[in-house]
Amino acid sequence: MRSTRLVTALAAVALTGASLVGMPASASADVPLPEAWTNVGDPLRGSVYALTRYRGSLYAGGAFGTGFAQWNESAGAWDLLGEDTRSIQAFAVGPDGALYSAGSKPINSVVVPFVARWQGSAWKDIGLGSPSGPAPGGGWVSSLAIGNDGRIYAGGQFTNFGGVQTTNFAVFDGKGWSGPPGDARMIGPVLALAVSRGVVYVGAFLGVGDSWSYAASLSGDKWSILPGMDYSCPSLNPVCFGIVNMAVDSSGTVHAAGQFKIGSTLTGYATWNGSSWTAQPSGGMTVGTAVALDDAGIPYVSLGNQPGGARWMVARMGAQMSVLGDLGGKVGTYALVVDGGVAYAAFTGEPSNPSAPWQVASFALPSKASASAVPRNLRFIESHKGKPTLAWKAPAFATPKSYRVQYRLSGAEPWRDARVLAGVRQARLPASAAGKTLEVRVRVDGGYWITRTLPAPAA
Repeated sequence: MRSTRLVTALAAVALTGASLVGMPASASADVPLPEAWTNVGDPLRGSVYALTRYRGSLYAGGAFGTGFAQWNESAGAWDLLGEDTRSIQAFAVGPDGALYSAGSKPINSVVVPFVARWQGSAWKDIGLGSPSGPAPGGGWVSSLAIGNDGRIYAGGQFTNFGGVQTTNFAVFDGKGWSGPPGDARMIGPVLALAVSRGVVYVGAFLGVGDSWSYAASLSGDKWSILPGMDYSCPSLNPVCFGIVNMAVDSSGTVHAAGQFKIGSTLTGYATWNGSSWTAQPSGGMTVGTAVALDDAGIPYVSLGNQPGGARWMVARMGAQMSVLGDLGGKVGTYALVVDGGVAYAAFTGEPSNPSAPWQVASFALPSKASASAVPRNLRFIESHKGKPTLAWKAPAFATPKSYRVQYRLSGAEPWRDARVLAGVRQARLPASAAGKTLEVRVRVDGGYWITRTLPAPAA
């Protein structure tokens, strides 16, 4: 089960987070936005591993009841769907317009991995594993991707699937299942899959020919490793847990969330541009558990400061992180989806207890009208009488006094308000902050917090 695999990989943790790229421009900043996430109904009684928006509705998958629920907006409640008990760990929509799921299910008291197609009232299994496998029972499928040609790719931890012997990776061509083509060998669980333009991207410890890697791509029957990712985690764990979630945007850039090193940088979020990995700015957060793209292809990532740590965020990613509101004590997520101007995530207050209730919550994203007031180019300028002065840029229609600025020395401290100056987009911090590295954040009323870690000039 997904909770088992990540708890094992992270030494018993459950996590959450996300981040910013570019904001669309427009003309007015009068759209109010939430400061915190809004609960979607009552908590679901168990872990939530997957979320999706399908045909205008929000669906959740996990280890609760039947493992499959639809949000009934008119009733303000979750409706459990399906005729049997499953632990759903991944969703995908095929080119046929059908909803597919993957995970594990009990058969004769033994848990086996599955891939299934939603029939409107029940799941139809199109792939099952054997009752024997590397995990309790027959293992699990935790990653699912479907190409435009209808091929289904399933990844997880298993030694057989769909009637064939295969380790952790299986392909369905519409007629039957097979293992990976070519000379690829999946050594570790396949925790992440994505497909774009006929290319399949795999996040796992694997071998291709005589080479080893922690990520690879498959085009036709040819494998290529994606080198440059290191899984050593000094001072945290002996080994990082690698890529746990992937997405590919329209430009072909691969977005990966997990825990890994790119060069000397330990991070929870990185991108692959076709030739190399780049550790993206993530505010010092070193754990990523999910990545999602919005309608424009902008990435959002769930981030934490370390496995089992106390700081978590959901943010829009880019040169500056744009944190999506206050989590309000929520921690832990495997699931994140962004659709129709709203971000949805699943949180738990008990990371070490997979059976604890999980709360699905939503966050309304800024419209184009409010986006142009987002502060940018945050920087310290020359101090005034020993007091560090923060400056930023934004359109003139948002008055300086409509911005709020806060700072703190570390994530363990509460945020403190800085004095916003009249007539200019600047804020003054106390002299005691001079010469220190601070977390600073700025937002226009009702907008995103833009968060940076910056050294304040000395007095």
